[in-house]
Amino acid sequence: MQPVFYPALMQKLLPKLHGSRRKLTPVLSTLGSLCFNGNGNIEHEVFEAAGFDFETDDRVLYPLSLEKITRMYKGAIDNGFTSFAEA
Repeated sequence: MQPVFYPALMQKLLPKLHGSRRKLTPVLSTLGSLCFNGNGNIEHEVFEAAGFDFETDDRVLYPLSLEKITRMYKGAIDNGFTSFAEA
């Protein structure tokens, strides 16, 4: 499933996401959890962690997708709005 899910996420699903913080932060958290094989809270372990290494952390399943989702999440928190094109 990994080879099929990754392109679908980056090319088909994420570009369709844009909107307010209230609307998208739960969606981005759920999508981030699909890209990360951790046991804790994705917001605290990845999104809010300073200097998180997407490439070398063994728990990251899809590094490019998770990095993009993290940028979108941070944009939603900082600006109250996010989109694929701006992140």
